[in-house]
Amino acid sequence: MKAPCKGCQDRRIGCHGDCEKYREFHAENRKRLEQHQKELDTLVPSTVRYNASRNRFENRPGGINKRERIKVKGRLNG
Repeated sequence: MKAPCKGCQDRRIGCHGDCEKYREFHAENRKRLEQHQKELDTLVPSTVRYNASRNRFENRPGGINKRERIKVKGRLNG
């Protein structure tokens, strides 16, 4: 889905607040995103997605260091 802004002759800085075409596009896009989120929640619970995301962050190169990783997992006191 493409935004109606591309190629718009009335386009200017800050026009999203005034443009009716953009408001309709944004509302429809918001509905699609909410529907997608509902479908995703029925397929994969949010806790599973959260844990997967956390694991990716903790184990990525350049992520949090080992000491912080241990604190997150609860193995370090203090």
